[in-house]
Amino acid sequence: MAGEVRITPAVKRVLELFLDDLSQPQWGYNIMATTGYPSGKVYQILERLEEAGWLTRHDAGHKARETGQRRTTYTMTAEAVPMIRRALTEADQRERRGSRIRVHLPRLQPDFTTGNRRGVLRWLTG
Repeated sequence: MAGEVRITPAVKRVLELFLDDLSQPQWGYNIMATTGYPSGKVYQILERLEEAGWLTRHDAGHKARETGQRRTTYTMTAEAVPMIRRALTEADQRERRGSRIRVHLPRLQPDFTTGNRRGVLRWLTG
């Protein structure tokens, strides 16, 4: 579905890792170690969630020499947190009823009036 993100069991598990501690960034290897998913699956999920505006990518870049951090980290965007929590609750309810837990949710829409590239969440009502 164009313009939407599917909440598959793998995406659900990755999102739960971010929600466990919103103050701590996550990185691919940590997600692979925690979930047991291969790198191709993890990085595909991270890319999809970043493109949807749900995650922000932080490249080590020039800071790597100063801090020793050589990994790219990801944090959940504040705008996406309420929607993601609601989606995971809905997915859990569907799973308890015996349905597949796939849920389709909209991407965050860009707000060009304020210059906010990540966007404004327009799906919170309903």
